[in-house]
Parts: sequence; C-alpha cells; structure tokens
Amino acid sequence: MCRMVAYFGPPIRAADVVTRPSRSIIRQSYDARERLCAAGEYVPASLNGDGYGIGWYSADGVPCVYKSIRPAWNDANLHHLAEKGIRSHLLFAHVRAATAGTSVTEESCHPFAYGRYLFQHNGAIAGWRNGRIRRALLDQLSDELYEYAVRNGASDSIVAFALFLNQMKRGTDVQYSAAALQCMLLRTIALILETTKACLAMVESEASSAAASGSSSTPQDDVFLLNFVVTDGETLLATKYAHGLRNPEAPAASLYFGAASAYEPVASDSSTTAGDYAFAYTAATRSGVVIVASEPLTSNPCDWVSLPRNSILVVTANQHLLMERLPENFSRLSRAVADWNDNHDWTDENSSIMMALRTLSSQDQSDFLMEAKQKSGSALFESSETIIRSRRLENSSRMVGHGLGNSLTESNQCNELIRLGEPDEIIHTGQSQVICMTDLQTGTETGLSMPERGDASERNQHRSMSAASGAAARGKTLLICGNGDGSMSAWDRISGSLWISCPISVEGRGILGLIQWKPNDRSSLRNSDGECDLGILTVSSAADNSLRLHQWTEIGPKLIAEFFCGTETGHPLCLAADQGFIYIGFQDCSVRRLDISKLASERIMLTSAAAIQDFQKYELLRSELLIRMGNQSRDEDQRSDGELDREIKIARQHSGPIHCLAVHSRTHSLFSGSGDGTIGVWNTRDNTRETVLRGHRGAVLALQIDEKADLLFSGSRDRHIRVWDISLNTNYVCRRALMSWEYHRNDICALELSELFFFSGSIDGVIIVWNRTDLVPLAELRFADEAPLSLLRVGRISSASSRTDSRRTR
Repeated sequence: MCRMVAYFGPPIRAADVVTRPSRSIIRQSYDARERLCAAGEYVPASLNGDGYGIGWYSADGVPCVYKSIRPAWNDANLHHLAEKGIRSHLLFAHVRAATAGTSVTEESCHPFAYGRYLFQHNGAIAGWRNGRIRRALLDQLSDELYEYAVRNGASDSIVAFALFLNQMKRGTDVQYSAAALQCMLLRTIALILETTKACLAMVESEASSAAASGSSSTPQDDVFLLNFVVTDGETLLATKYAHGLRNPEAPAASLYFGAASAYEPVASDSSTTAGDYAFAYTAATRSGVVIVASEPLTSNPCDWVSLPRNSILVVTANQHLLMERLPENFSRLSRAVADWNDNHDWTDENSSIMMALRTLSSQDQSDFLMEAKQKSGSALFESSETIIRSRRLENSSRMVGHGLGNSLTESNQCNELIRLGEPDEIIHTGQSQVICMTDLQTGTETGLSMPERGDASERNQHRSMSAASGAAARGKTLLICGNGDGSMSAWDRISGSLWISCPISVEGRGILGLIQWKPNDRSSLRNSDGECDLGILTVSSAADNSLRLHQWTEIGPKLIAEFFCGTETGHPLCLAADQGFIYIGFQDCSVRRLDISKLASERIMLTSAAAIQDFQKYELLRSELLIRMGNQSRDEDQRSDGELDREIKIARQHSGPIHCLAVHSRTHSLFSGSGDGTIGVWNTRDNTRETVLRGHRGAVLALQIDEKADLLFSGSRDRHIRVWDISLNTNYVCRRALMSWEYHRNDICALELSELFFFSGSIDGVIIVWNRTDLVPLAELRFADEAPLSLLRVGRISSASSRTDSRRTR
C-alpha cells in the first residue's frame, strides 16, 4: 500500500506537508504505521520505497508534477524543492509501494497529471494480474487515453485515472461542476467493479473442469482497495472504498481528513527540522484548510477524522466540505449513472451529498423571495441596546461595544440605511480570536458576585494583559468568551473591564462552543462535600475533543467535570442545551445528545476538590449517555433489504459538518445548521430527525430562534437570511427570505435578537440592524478598520451607560 496526502487551502510551501511535520509524507515513506498488508492487518514500520511524486498547480492553474524512483527519504532534491521551489494552494504528495506485477518507473509514480487534473491512488484493483481484466478495462478507453495509459506503464492506478478522464465528453481542459466530477469518480469505481466481476465470471464458466475438481477462479489478490484522490485545481474529491470477492467486508486502507480555519506549525520555527503542526480556528466559517491523508500528519489524533469505509469526500471551490457513505449495493450505481452525459448532472434523490452539490453549485436566485425594500415608518426609536462583537485585526482580537442609544430616529423613513458612527468601546483581548460567547448574571441569588475592588491583572496569572480597574457592583452581567488559544475570559458588560482570564484546554486548543447550563434537578449535583448548590455552570467544547463543566465562583471558573469525546467524531464545533441534555454538533456531520445531568452527577461525586487536576477524563464515545441523533432503531436493523431502503437510511444524516445548533424548548425541537446547506429538524423526545429544511445555497453558519413568534432565522455563506415558521401546525415552511445579500457582501456568521431589533453580522465586519417587527433593515454598522467579524452578542444597558466615554483595554 502507498501513502499519500492532499492539501487544499491558502498557498503554503510543499515542506509544510512533505518534510516538516512530525509525521510528514517522507516520514511515512519509511515508517508507515497503518499500512494494510495482504493478510488484512496493519503492519507498523512499513516501507514505501518504490518512488515518490509531488503535484501542485502553478499560478496560471496548470498542474505540475515532479517524480523520482528514488526513495523519498534519500533524495536531497526533494527537500530543496519542498523548502524553496514549490508553493501552491493545492498540493499532492505520494510515496509508492508498487502493486505486485507493476513496473517501478518514473511514469508509474504518482501523482498523475492530464489536462487540468491531478490524480493519485492508494490500493489495488482485485485480480489485476489477470490479463483478461486489464484488457477489458483498457478496451473501454478512447484511443488517446489508451495511449496515455500504456505510455505510463498501464498500472491499475493509471488505468483507473484514464477511466475517470474517459467520461469527460467535452474534453479534459473543460471545467466541470463538483457534482459532475463526483458522478464521474463514482462511475469509475462502479465500472471497475462490474468489469472485473464480469471477467471473473467468464473465466469461471470457461474453467468448468477446474471447478469440478474443487479449484476456484477467484484470484489471490481478491480485494478492491480504491482510495482515490483527484482534483481539477478547484475541487478536491477523495474516496475510501474496499470490497472483497471472498469477503465483501474486507478492511479498507486507511484515509483521514482534517479541516479547520488554518494549518500551521505549533512553534514559529523557520528551520527545516521536523516539528509538529496543528489545525487552528480563527474564523467564524471554521473552514479554510482541508487535508486528506493516508495517515495523520500531526501527532494529535484529535485533529483527524477517519473517513468511513466505502464513502466519498468532496471539497468544493469555496471550501464546502461534504462526505457521505456510498450505497451498499454499489453495482446498481453503474446502471444508475449510465445515462449521465455532459448536459446534466446525475442526481440520486436518496443521496444527500448529490443534492447538496447540486444546491451549493447553483447560482440561480429564482427560489428566493425577492421582496421590495420597505420603508421603516415614522416611529421614533429610543433604544438602550448595545452590540458586542468579536473581531480580529492585525493578529490581535478585539471586542467592540456599540450603544445604539437614539441613533435610530425619524430619518429611518428614507430607503437608505443609517450609517452608525464609530464604536463606543474597543477592548483589545490579546492575540487570540474570540470564537464563542455566553452571558452570566452575577448577584446574590446566583451565588456569584464579582469582587468589589482590585485590578484585573492581579487576578490574572495566565495572560499578560492589563485591564481597567474599578468597582464591580452586584447584579452585573458578565460576558464569557471562549478563545482560540484555549482560554476563557470574563468581561464586565458595562465597564468593559476584564475580570479574569485563564487557560482551559490542553495545549491551548481553541474553545469552539460555550453555553450556560441550568440543570432541572440541581439536587442531583453534589460536590465532594455534599453541597448541591453549585451556582452558575457553563459547558465548553474545545478542539482537544473534550467537554468541560465549570462552576463559576468569586475567584473564577472551577473545573468540576471533564469528558473526552474520542477521536472518531472530529472536533465538537457547537453546543446547545435543553433541560438535562447537551446537544453537540461534530465535524463528522453527526449531532449527538449527551445526558449531562446523569453524567455530571456521577463525575462530581467521584471528584474531590483536592484532586481536581489529577482525575482521568471520562471517555464519552463508548458511553450509553452519548447518543447519535437519527440512528435507526434496533427493529430497523433486523428488517430485510426489501423492507427497508438503505439509501434512505444514509440520507437521514447531514453530509456536512455541523456549524450551529438551536433548541426550541416548548416544541421539543432541535435545529442543526450544516455545511451541506441544510437545516435538520430533530425531535428531542425520541432523537429522530423529523425533516430537513432546504433553500440555502451555502453552509448554514448561524441559527436564532424567536420562541414567542415560533420563527427560526438562519444565516448562511450564500449571504441570505431565511425566516422559517416552525410552529407545529405549519410543517416548517420558509416565510421570508430577507434581502440581506444587498447589504452583506460575505458569509453571514452571526444572528442575534433583542427586544426591538434583529441583528445580522457577516465575516467582513458588517452588522445590519433590522426592525424586529416587520424585518425592515434600519441601520448599518461598518467600522473603519474593516476587521473580520467572528460573532456578536446583544444585551441591554442603562441609558447612562450607553453614553459612556470610549474605553480601550490592551
């Protein structure tokens, strides 16, 4: 088995995947840890020394390759090229262990380039040493591609690539949609399976005498291992497929993906020695880099998600990441796609990824309600609303407070939006981006009171920043922020002063989700001293794949329980709470429910205050208290194929990472916004998915519920805001599509409601204020520095506070 890696994101040097990471592709060439051997076992320290290759795209979009039959670990030229010569937004790298019977030549080394495409393969075609199978596959190629395959050694990998190219009726220099490319890749696998099985059937019928003597025509190399990675420079596709002729459930070759806002070295060391890399979160979209690799490139297993067996992953040009399991009866796909041509994309209504690709790639705006902009009326708005947003500028995160005060006046009667002035307050929060926020109310009734005096810097032992000092009265509201460096910080919403900041996650992994949790039965939660009143509790999720339960005291957050989600689900990207349950949206496209009340009560009883730093994490993945939403029941598993459509079971789950969650407590409904552009509606009473809301043409990044009006607001990367009627008797219909694309020029990543207004924020730093009653746009907040926005929070302050002088905290 070979080892390979593909990088898709902002331009980087090839060294960042080829030579520098601790588990770089060069390291894997002589120390592969998950290479699959013929017996179906993973053998450590396997060699991949039959040559290597690098593929990349030049500035004008032309694919380039450099290959050699020398072992990758023994070629100084590779190091020089990786460090200085190659820089691209899309990189392929491959170290080869040649399939038995294939030649070791530069032409046979991966990746392969043809037209605008790069292709690499890890695995083998079953029965490839049988000449009949090889001839049958070559016979399906055009003359030009037949010559190309033969000229490059006619290995199983190059023939598979040629079969993929052979479906491009309009030529290999033409750009095809992501849906069309996925269809071609799936049909390539189906053609290989069908052709091989047909050839073996013919061999068996011709060898009837041998069969009578007890021998079998099934070849020794009887397993299809088809891990393909292909790109046109703008779309990346990868498959993980295995099928055995003797054992259909034969193990698949390993394939992982990692995705986040950035991929960077842990330490800023410019030397060429191997070091560790990590994925980081710095943007609201939480997408920007995707890496597909046979084995993880970094030492942290939490950064990598193993692609499910028999599945496909697609990354579109604008970084929409989608994945889905392939149908079990895959041979049927060959007939289903036979009618595909270059005039339309084949779509399977039971395939959620096909539907997502068709939606995300569409530029047609006809489905949106193009409502005329209305006048806002003559009402005089006297508001004490304030907006707090998290933004990033010049490697320094800031929080900006803006008191609307009396800004929205009778001048709203004109069609032009009011341009609000500079912010009342800018708070410099350090080098790390604020990724998530929640509010905490202090006071005697909550058991949490801020200190009456003292400099915040004296209480902060972990961050070298100062804060405005002053009295903090009881009954104030704290803004709790989860930061990209793995810390949590608490700010006074009125004065803007920092109360405390402390590290939370392991190795500074970013805090991705943060919510306040209010258990129904607080008596079930007791600490080691038998106390049941634990005050204010928050739950946070981090990129180290952990959930942490904190109790907020007068000296800051106190860790009382910690739960590890495992490494199979990817990062826990978002959280929502409802009664005794926490709902978690994961990178592997799943939504899971955690019975945190029961789990926390067990952990708190076991954890003493003295040993809080020493207790072991509780691993959730094997726990019965962590349930995947939408899993079929045991009765469904026992049904026959004729009683249950397996493709419909596949489509029950999202095909993109879960970016946001919202709970409607009165109707017991959970809403999940996904990278596939859909919103899942789940029944929290029986954990089933009731329906899916379609209409967005980009990843859904923000959800906000108005429980009084039974409305759901959704914001997306398509710059649209949709308003859904989610009352129980309406079947979840879209009532309006706000004309947000006229004001937002980038992804809508934040939505907030206040008593009078509705707020929408996009990552380019623009905030639009809407009238909550009739959803008419009123004002625009645009700041001169144009720093990107991560999220926003809205709260009420007094009139006097809204006129407070601007403050800056560094």
